[in-house]
Amino acid sequence: MRVATIRLFISFFLPFSLAYGQTYPEPNLITWSKEQRLTWYDFKAEPPINKYMEYHAMSRIEIFVKINDSCNCIHSNFSVDIATFFYPSQSWAKKLAKVNLKTLQHEQLHFDLSELIARRLRKVLLTKTFSKKKYKQQVMKAWGKYKRMFFFENRKFDNETNGGGLLGEQERWRAEVINELTALDDFSSTRLKLKFE
Repeated sequence: MRVATIRLFISFFLPFSLAYGQTYPEPNLITWSKEQRLTWYDFKAEPPINKYMEYHAMSRIEIFVKINDSCNCIHSNFSVDIATFFYPSQSWAKKLAKVNLKTLQHEQLHFDLSELIARRLRKVLLTKTFSKKKYKQQVMKAWGKYKRMFFFENRKFDNETNGGGLLGEQERWRAEVINELTALDDFSSTRLKLKFE
């Protein structure tokens, strides 16, 4: 029995990537949860000395496609995991940033926005019927659309809130993101079983 795993991720700071034959990501990641909010203690990387930025946060949406291709029964051997992770080992904050709660809330909202995009993608994949011959292309096509949405929405959020400096705009975004996350609560499970023709 051979199991093929495809790992895809999008990140606000790193380019799109596709990897084969890997399992879940590095240990010590924080998986998005409505109960667990980020703290400055989650920013564990050492700040670079020469960076002008006061902080750097890394969150990603990752897709794990698992296919057992040892038989001709793709419909029962195909699952997709779509999860949103925060990477403490790639996130850092200098002392000055750590006194600013609004900055931390801004980064939490980026993390929440990542989960929102993941839920939108889960909804599309769960409501679609896939071809047994073209399912990989179909998943990749949907993935491409939501990857672009991820970058666009995060950029728009930063622009409209001036990187968290416009508190009224940030509060508007927070309310909209939380409302849509709640509306898409049926798509909060990270494990998907796709439908086939």
